[in-house]
Amino acid sequence: MIALILLSALCGAVLAFRFPVMILIPVIMVAAALVIIVGSAQGADGSSIVFNAVGVAIAAQGGYLSGLYARGMMAASRAARRRAIQPDRQQTA
Repeated sequence: MIALILLSALCGAVLAFRFPVMILIPVIMVAAALVIIVGSAQGADGSSIVFNAVGVAIAAQGGYLSGLYARGMMAASRAARRRAIQPDRQQTA
């Protein structure tokens, strides 16, 4: 369960660097389908399958959010570095 949630969060963070937020809908649907298939094959009861599917969905969204935050921090760092390298030139008349 923990490994599944960590993997889901990591996938969400990676997706945040490249795709818009709408990518979460198909990702969560595929992940939930996989959780249901694997849970059914293992003979798990319905409540644990639902719990795992919800956990995966929440972890993917949290990972996506943290990926967006990291992407924003990287962009801000690059912008600050560019400003430090190329300071604004003041024009004198």
